[in-house]
Amino acid sequence: MKVDDAGSMAENPSPQIRIKSYNPYESRYPSQRVISRETLDLLKTLRKQGYTVVVDPDDGSNLAYTTQKGLREFLADPINLLVVGIPINIMVGLLSTWLYEKFKRIPTDEEVNIILEVDQDGERIHYNHKGRQLSEKKFQSVIRLMTRE
Repeated sequence: MKVDDAGSMAENPSPQIRIKSYNPYESRYPSQRVISRETLDLLKTLRKQGYTVVVDPDDGSNLAYTTQKGLREFLADPINLLVVGIPINIMVGLLSTWLYEKFKRIPTDEEVNIILEVDQDGERIHYNHKGRQLSEKKFQSVIRLMTRE
């Protein structure tokens, strides 16, 4: 409480801050009080701290605010990130598959065989590791190669 010169007690008013509104869209929306989103956030913070904040002109009309939408705001939304991420993941998968097919190791002309010898009713039959039957000629050539080394 503050005592003025007349001796009466008057309340100590809180500090007052005046913000001037600016309407960049005056031609489309006349007589609107407009501030930026950042100014609105500052206004709310100041009011929480006990300041009296007035937006000029104080004609009692509704207060509007403007905001900018850009890449940063777009990417801040998790739904947008999910939607943007789906085609990116598909493209990366296709690209990696293509690169793998293009640069994978090409087998050499040498073929490694594991030979299985099966005795069926007294007859020996030879199979390779893929389950295909080997001819006697192919079997003998493999045996010659093994004995040479």
